[in-house]
Amino acid sequence: MIQEDLILKYLNKQCSAEEQSTVESWKAKNPSDFSLMEDIFNESSKAKNIKLFDVEAEWDAFMKLVEVEESESADDAKVIPLTQEKVEKPISLWRELRPALLTASMLLLVVCAYFLWPRNEITHLAQEDGQELMLPDETKVTLNPGSVLTYPRTFDDKKERVVILEGLATFDVTPNPDKPFIVQTALAGVQALGTIYEVDATDPKVTGVKNIEGLINFFDVVDTSKAVKVKKGESFSYDGSEFKETTPIEPKILNFDPAPIKLYTVREIMNRIFTLSNGHAVPNGNNFDWNKRIPVDIETENLKQLLDEVQEKASVTLIKTDCSDCYIIKSFRVRNVY
Repeated sequence: MIQEDLILKYLNKQCSAEEQSTVESWKAKNPSDFSLMEDIFNESSKAKNIKLFDVEAEWDAFMKLVEVEESESADDAKVIPLTQEKVEKPISLWRELRPALLTASMLLLVVCAYFLWPRNEITHLAQEDGQELMLPDETKVTLNPGSVLTYPRTFDDKKERVVILEGLATFDVTPNPDKPFIVQTALAGVQALGTIYEVDATDPKVTGVKNIEGLINFFDVVDTSKAVKVKKGESFSYDGSEFKETTPIEPKILNFDPAPIKLYTVREIMNRIFTLSNGHAVPNGNNFDWNKRIPVDIETENLKQLLDEVQEKASVTLIKTDCSDCYIIKSFRVRNVY
């Protein structure tokens, strides 16, 4: 906790460069506290300029002045009578100054309460994108600019670890089964069971959650029976009446690639050629790689198509004979290893 006298030196422009750096660092982390201190300082400065009015002393001085005037006058007719206005003037002045004096007293009480009254909560305003904050239980919070998080100075005396969020933040929660971690917004609560998730409370009328890892319980802050379990990768929103799933639908990727062609041995291919040709295409010789495999479509019903495909992937010697499907196959050598 920064010393109040150091802040007062800063506001009075009396601190050193090192002290100024210390105060400005604290100011960046606690903007709301510094703003309150600055307002109190400004009002206190105004109160110092008020000159207090001693009613009794002024009244005695006034009465002495009147007595002098009466003694100097020999003729009672020439004595200037005291008017109601003169008598009531110091009283009227007191009435005019009384509100200012009361304001100064109230400001003094506020200053004392600010520094002496124990404050158990911290309010943090994020001013930078992706600003990280470490909570007392080592839960890590990443805040969007303008987001405000209120949390206790310690969770030791708490049954639950409750924080209040206005804005957008991601929580990486430290697991503790004995003390549930709960993020409260204007509408809902988010209870974590050791997980990473995002809470969006930028709109006070709608609260959104996106579960990145683990499992969370998303519930109505007033009626906890209204709740939904949010699994990893799911997103939900709540508007005070119903929970809606907002999980993005991933587009289906269609695979238009043709199915891979199976590998067949030369013997299987020759048998298919023999069948399609009604026995008119036959092997003749020993120059065959019978057990080697190549990728061709032997399910085809077209003999010429099969022969053309075979010749693209192997060295095949064909001798055409006297009919359309009559071939003598002298060799079938596989060029590549598949």
